[in-house]
Amino acid sequence: MNNIKTLPEKVVKQAVATKSVPLNQRYTKSASSAKSILPVSSAKRPSLTQLKITVRDPREDFRDQHIKHLRKCIGFTQMELAPLLRVSHRTLLSMEGGKKTIGQREWKAFVELKRLVSGLSEIMREEEVGKWLKTPNDAFGGFKPLELLDRGEVDRIYEMIYMLKAGIPG
Repeated sequence: MNNIKTLPEKVVKQAVATKSVPLNQRYTKSASSAKSILPVSSAKRPSLTQLKITVRDPREDFRDQHIKHLRKCIGFTQMELAPLLRVSHRTLLSMEGGKKTIGQREWKAFVELKRLVSGLSEIMREEEVGKWLKTPNDAFGGFKPLELLDRGEVDRIYEMIYMLKAGIPG
């Protein structure tokens, strides 16, 4: 954990004026001058009980339209997308309508699907991604890429993406 912090300008000016900067202490640049280096006194450090750390949930920035947008980009119906997010059709309908917030499990599935679609969009046109996901592929033993997702074998798709980007024939 980094205990370095910026000191108040008053303390900076006082330390510079008195030249009371021992070399064996932790230093930081002050807010008033990027060139000033001053120690952080242990007496001035807040205790752990005084520290207020706020961790934002990335789902706070999530909007119901994100699911619909991804679904439209890959040309899926709600019935096709729901199993990928591990929800029922009715739940997906509620999430797209803004009546239900996305849960942690659904959020992880959404982020993974979005990441996969993004990777596939680098090697094919975005409007072709949905069709490709639904088409049986010899490289996957005749399975559809969607079936690999359902079976938890998404790594095989990422491996294929990597090989195509690298120019390695399959």
